[in-house]
Amino acid sequence: MNNYCRNCGKKIDNSKVCNNCGTKVIEKRVEELDKSLEKKYMIIFAAAILIYLLFQSIISLQSTKNSTINTLIMINHLLRIAIIIFVIYAKKKLKRSKFFNVIFWLMLTALFLLLLFIVLLIVSCEYAL
Repeated sequence: MNNYCRNCGKKIDNSKVCNNCGTKVIEKRVEELDKSLEKKYMIIFAAAILIYLLFQSIISLQSTKNSTINTLIMINHLLRIAIIIFVIYAKKKLKRSKFFNVIFWLMLTALFLLLLFIVLLIVSCEYAL
């Protein structure tokens, strides 16, 4: 890691003090920054999931003939897509986050199973004809 002394400006290589003037090197740990960013992302993720579940419960209580419900269904699908994109972004941004790694792999597994289900549904419909 290449740092520069905040006192004299000389380059410091993997040292806790400057070799030129003896000033201590102040480093913010990547883990600490990742933890605070992970907390923020977890709050956003939880809020998105709660909003998604709210729309899902409203949709399930109403009839599908209503145009308002069709709008809510569209919003629900957009929220689902936004959550997927957010999890992919969070996993890329927070490489060390166990939470988002688990969520990412669960999401990927669910998408794979959904794709497999669709393929099996198409194949079974073709055999039924």
